[in-house]
Amino acid sequence: MEIGDKVEARALDLAQPEEISAKLEGVGRVDRLVLVAIERDYNSVRDYDMAKATRLATVKLVGYAQVIHTRLPDMSENASMVAFGGLAKERPYPGSIKQT
Repeated sequence: MEIGDKVEARALDLAQPEEISAKLEGVGRVDRLVLVAIERDYNSVRDYDMAKATRLATVKLVGYAQVIHTRLPDMSENASMVAFGGLAKERPYPGSIKQT
């Protein structure tokens, strides 16, 4: 998928981290990396679904890290990254958002 000149998008399932490296093959140098992964999970303790909870934890803790790990060797010296995927943008907590 193309967004504009020198911009490329890749669709990944971050709950399948073992597939990420192959899906990002051929991307080349990275100056900006934006991770936009939204996984809604309305799990409750009463109606707990361990499979849904495990998927969400994998997306947020393993998937994000695997994308960064995979792309790190190709990131330029001044590369930057933005990761979306939580409610901190709506309800920030101390230390959650760096103001520049």
